[in-house]
Amino acid sequence: MYENYIFSGIGYATGSNLITNKELEDSAKKGYLDGFSDARIKKSEGYIDYVKSNGEISPFEYFAGEVMGFKTRGHVTPFPVTPDKMTKNDTTLELAVKAAQSAFNDSGVHPEDIDLWLGSCGTPFEQAPGVASTLKTFFVGYNNQSPAATITSACVGFNIHLQRAVEYFKCHPKAKHILVFHTETLSHLLPRRTNFVNYVTFADGAAAVVLSRVESEKQEGLMSVVNHEDLYMIDHLGADAEGDLYMTPKVVKVRAIENLCKSGQEVLDKIGWNKDDIDILVPHQTGNAIVHGAAKLMDISLDKVFQDVQLYCGNISGASIPTALAKLKEAGKLNKGVKTLSPTAGLGGEYGCFAYQWPEQDIENKLDISADLVGKVAVVTGASGGIGYDTAKSLANRGCNLALQYTSNTAKAEEIKQELANCGVNIDLFKVDFSDLKQTEQFADDIIAKYGTIDFLIHGAAITGGLYRGGEVPQEVMLKVAMVNQFSPVTLTKRLKDHITDTILYVGSVAEDAQFSGSSSYVQAKRGLHGFASSFSGEAKSTGIRSVYYMPGVVSGGMAGTLNDEQINAAIMAIGQRNTVSTHQIAERIVKSLYLPKVLGVFDNYENAMLVRRDSYSWEEQL
Repeated sequence: MYENYIFSGIGYATGSNLITNKELEDSAKKGYLDGFSDARIKKSEGYIDYVKSNGEISPFEYFAGEVMGFKTRGHVTPFPVTPDKMTKNDTTLELAVKAAQSAFNDSGVHPEDIDLWLGSCGTPFEQAPGVASTLKTFFVGYNNQSPAATITSACVGFNIHLQRAVEYFKCHPKAKHILVFHTETLSHLLPRRTNFVNYVTFADGAAAVVLSRVESEKQEGLMSVVNHEDLYMIDHLGADAEGDLYMTPKVVKVRAIENLCKSGQEVLDKIGWNKDDIDILVPHQTGNAIVHGAAKLMDISLDKVFQDVQLYCGNISGASIPTALAKLKEAGKLNKGVKTLSPTAGLGGEYGCFAYQWPEQDIENKLDISADLVGKVAVVTGASGGIGYDTAKSLANRGCNLALQYTSNTAKAEEIKQELANCGVNIDLFKVDFSDLKQTEQFADDIIAKYGTIDFLIHGAAITGGLYRGGEVPQEVMLKVAMVNQFSPVTLTKRLKDHITDTILYVGSVAEDAQFSGSSSYVQAKRGLHGFASSFSGEAKSTGIRSVYYMPGVVSGGMAGTLNDEQINAAIMAIGQRNTVSTHQIAERIVKSLYLPKVLGVFDNYENAMLVRRDSYSWEEQL
């Protein structure tokens, strides 16, 4: 039997803004980009011959698309890239989380089963602790102690970590799965560069693989991986302390071609393959000049070279090779036994290569989160509402037992219980009117008598109280809204404090930051609850309880259903929200907030010991 290392899952994410050659051409014509000459290209033999054979095409499109080999590229920011836009879009962290989630979905390996997290990046979103450590917090609970490591490397970072992963497996016989990823926002190197070549070439993206140790009757999977450094390139390709890109194109081209071929041949020699054994050459997607030059020097037909990432996603540095493999897999081109070779070269003269034989053994896993919260108990108030119901459903899908509070609709509550019972969890219903403080107190006593201790308390119950001008709110409405939205949650929290083991989560409202016209009673009550939660968080922390105040953006349905389009649009603009979010999306993030340190799609800050989490906001200056 052979001990093999296979890609049990591959995932990727690219910049969401697709930048076309036409956009770059228009910018060059306006003088925003320089270094391109229409007249020179029009006179070239290559352009003249191409037009004769293929019809009219602009000189820029010909040079960027046909000569350089880039047709579109994905940026995290709209074009043109400016420093102010860079802080309001996905960073290397968000891209990496999306790629890793895709890899987990593909592999079926649960994040808690990852033994080592290895990440690389040349455009980090922060100086420390490193993207691998931070990425891990989006997938595993607070008690997970598996190690994580990040290196500052661009084009070859993924290849370097593949070698480290193999070495880790050999030193740790019990290790089964390692996540290896690379993430990059190369567009952030562009704002102070004006040469068109950089804009044509560089893009943003991330890719991740779950590398798993398996035993097979034949050697397959990752066959060999090597890494080196060419110090002749140390001063010719990189980014300085200010993040400005520097590059000597002629030196880079010559040395990169040589190094791609050298490392590729070294790997072939190590495993006993020759160039004819290679089914697909999947090199670093750095452009035709280098890729075609290396293929020619290696005497490998361009028909075997995969360049779709380069053509349609751009040069995404160390993420380009795993992204290419993911796209090949999606296209059904990585059949059993297919042999791929992936040489790479990049910043600082780093270069290397790996060979991979796609396994004949099927690996069948299905990512299963149904055991994440098995044995836990959550109290969910407002469970018959949109967010409350979806939150209960998400908890049940993770194996959590539920105590669900509703106000009056017993038939709907029973229907919810019957549906969620299919998840195999225990569900108890409690009919409680939070406008009656005595019922709230009795509810707390019933919870203590029934469960003794609970793990999570989720405050989702709330009423709008109708829409009135500030001075026209009837006193009885103001008092009822305050009782339901503030005083009853405060009472319930205080009574249950000594019986909660993990987390109290309060569902706040976007109306606290973007007040809806006519909603003064609702806003007042929510802000009152917010103030209590922040003040109480220190006391809660002293007994080991986490406090989370969760503020969704404008949600499809719910209170937003009582607002007109003008009010909704005003609120969305106030917080920079791109689109309304569904109750399902909000609920998933709420549940993750109960037991995971970080969640994608939110902004975090602390008030006392309380984590304030704003969902779907895209501004920072107000925090």
